[in-house]
Amino acid sequence: MEACPKIEAIQLPVSYKRTLSKSIQMFLRMQKIVVLEGDVWGHRKDICEYKAISQGVFDEIEAMTLKKVPLDKIVHDVGAKYRLSPGFVEFVIKKGVTT
Repeated sequence: MEACPKIEAIQLPVSYKRTLSKSIQMFLRMQKIVVLEGDVWGHRKDICEYKAISQGVFDEIEAMTLKKVPLDKIVHDVGAKYRLSPGFVEFVIKKGVTT
């Protein structure tokens, strides 16, 4: 929380998400932090605590939304192109995060 005070979501592999204690889950809900399921791409040596999302992701989501592309297609296409989990892409769309 101190390192990332504006954090809105975290993404954990399914196996890690299952191990979250109820108290941690409650704390995250109280802080309004969404826990997304998704695997980390690459090998263990490539794992980083944080991942910067390029502006292109947000621009593409915004462009597709303006063209009235169905949500499922946006989630699939953007997720596949940028190797992002469907849950993350859906989170960005629902939050209206485009910049």
